[in-house]
Amino acid sequence: MTAAVAPRGELDATASIVARRSGSSSVVDVRGDGVLSPRRSLAGVLLTASTAGPLGGDRHRVEVVVGDEATLRVGSVSSPVVLPGTGAAARVAVDAEVGAGAVLRWTPEPTVVSEAARLISTASITVGPGASVVWEERIVLGRSGEAAGSAELRLDVVGPDGALCRHGWRLGAGAAGWDGPGGLGGRRVLASRLVVDAAVASGPPRSIAHDGVVGGVWSHDGWSVVTVAADEVTALDVALAELT
Repeated sequence: MTAAVAPRGELDATASIVARRSGSSSVVDVRGDGVLSPRRSLAGVLLTASTAGPLGGDRHRVEVVVGDEATLRVGSVSSPVVLPGTGAAARVAVDAEVGAGAVLRWTPEPTVVSEAARLISTASITVGPGASVVWEERIVLGRSGEAAGSAELRLDVVGPDGALCRHGWRLGAGAAGWDGPGGLGGRRVLASRLVVDAAVASGPPRSIAHDGVVGGVWSHDGWSVVTVAADEVTALDVALAELT
């Protein structure tokens, strides 16, 4: 006889990553609660999770602090797969504070939102004077052979003089027109790249549309946002590079 396994309950998970300048290098401190376990590596910090998911109803929060003149790179070991769980939305929130003259590179692996799953993902970034940020988000709606999951994505960026960027998407079931010509046009892979850097100059919007990829870039003095939709994850890097 096989013993019944009770379904996993909703989980609250937290992690923090703090980088500070020490002499000519940066010292990084990482903390996790076991569910979220950031790890230091030669490439920077890698986000890992000890459980599947996040599942519907789970709440994950990551706090990032990059002190003045410090440098931090954050990636992930693998792609998280959002699963239906209790049927509620899985919530992932990242709060980042980037000090004066600091550098942050946030480039995790794509998040996959499986069929019937819901994701609400928010990122709030505060950027100090002279700081440099590259912030990437990649979403895949549904695994191979599945219908699309649904996702709400929000990015808010505040600089020394006030709001720089407020950017968001609603995709999948319940989001009117998301897969039509005014949305992703039937594509189920979305990527965005925010760049905050004094070298970025204001310019007219640019767009691309070829080989199953569409995208555009909006540039302003000191920052830009690129958004790309594609049929396959493998097409994202080329398209992002073309528009950045």
